[in-house]
Amino acid sequence: SFMLLASLASTSLGYVTLQHQEFRDKISDSFFSILIDVRRQDEWDAGHLANATFLESLQLTQNWSPIAGCQSCPIAVYCRTGVRSKAAALVLEAAGFTEVYDGLGITQWQGGGGGGPPPF
Repeated sequence: SFMLLASLASTSLGYVTLQHQEFRDKISDSFFSILIDVRRQDEWDAGHLANATFLESLQLTQNWSPIAGCQSCPIAVYCRTGVRSKAAALVLEAAGFTEVYDGLGITQWQGGGGGGPPPF
């Protein structure tokens, strides 16, 4: 009974958390319409995923206007450790985006399970 409730709770979120390899595979397959980097400017300047859109601190600013009109597009968010990407995914969900994916953080990709460094 508890397992069923836990399962229902994890699927009730409006976004999907992707593990490292799954996220990389979806990037390789050009699955996402928009890939959003929600890190700080200095982190972005140090390197970011190809074709990423920079929306600094989306989770705080809630300024998603650059991607307005794409509420039903597959959108992925990522950050450095996964904390900001989760918060940004919640912001997008609350704003009516229906296909949001949390790609976690680049430190997880580099930490062993992610297939090496991010493809900057």
